[in-house]
Amino acid sequence: MLRMCCGQAIRELKRAGRCPSETDHRQVKCLNNVVEADHGKLKRLIKPTLGFKSMKTACATIAGFEAMRALAKWRATASLIDARQ
Repeated sequence: MLRMCCGQAIRELKRAGRCPSETDHRQVKCLNNVVEADHGKLKRLIKPTLGFKSMKTACATIAGFEAMRALAKWRATASLIDARQ
């Protein structure tokens, strides 16, 4: 199997016309760390649930966890709090 870095793959896709020419490849590792750290906190909440019985309950539970965390960070909007969704 041929391995190549992302930059080389993007260049080849641009040449082949399968990727827009204005696409940029940015390597910013510190932004990745923020996403991973946030994901770890969510995993710590999910682990005690011992798995989900169905996709419906998994989606509802994870959405609830994310809404509560957004409220804690003061990032929530009315759509997150709306119980009808």
